[in-house]
Amino acid sequence: MSNGMKVGIVAIVIIFLGAWYANKDSAQAPLDNTGSSEQVGGGQQYSSTSDDSLDKDLASIDASLKAFDADSANADASLSDKPVTQGE
Repeated sequence: MSNGMKVGIVAIVIIFLGAWYANKDSAQAPLDNTGSSEQVGGGQQYSSTSDDSLDKDLASIDASLKAFDADSANADASLSDKPVTQGE
């Protein structure tokens, strides 16, 4: 059996196991549509839509974006880093 065939068989097995695992998780999680909360993008649930709650959510998002900007700036700075000459 050639290496290419072995890799192909392993890839197919991994794909089938991934599909089985994804279906298993979705079948065990019943949907609850009885509450007033709604499901939003990242798996978070929000039940309050008052101005204070929305302001807190926006502040949290702003803080996350500022942290991302700082991380991005650090990554950019590291790309233009100059090598240090080693002395003997």
